[in-house]
Amino acid sequence: MTVIDFTPLSEILPLLIFLVVFILTFAVLNKTKVIENAFMQLLIAFLLSTIFITATGARDYVEIVTPWFAILLVCLFFIMAVMGFIGKDVDFMKKGIGGVFVAILILAFVVSGIFIFSTGLRPYFGAFFSSPRLYSGVLLIVIAAVVGWVLLKSVAKK
Repeated sequence: MTVIDFTPLSEILPLLIFLVVFILTFAVLNKTKVIENAFMQLLIAFLLSTIFITATGARDYVEIVTPWFAILLVCLFFIMAVMGFIGKDVDFMKKGIGGVFVAILILAFVVSGIFIFSTGLRPYFGAFFSSPRLYSGVLLIVIAAVVGWVLLKSVAKK
């Protein structure tokens, strides 16, 4: 049995990430017409892609998130295919499954971001969460929320 080895693709992965970021940035700039000049759109897309590819954390983040995004798309396709084969109307699933899909995707982005950037942010989070100012601020926010809720209830009764 022959096993296909895809490890040489890891050598060109930074180039592929550069191209994806470049194409997406150019497409967004072109579609939104924030900048009318096409040359400036290309230049800004090129600069942003270059900055993105030189930042190791950003590149690692995309390398981790992309497979999960692909997996979610394949799962969504299979769910829709099964629903099509069963013959059920998929209109009842549009809002619910779309919301679940977006929630899972956001969760994948957040978890991947925490995984990639946790070592660099750990000293700051440790100092932040052990600060008495944090607990005082949270207590003030809770008190303000309770007072606001009570005031809204009293105004609504009148």
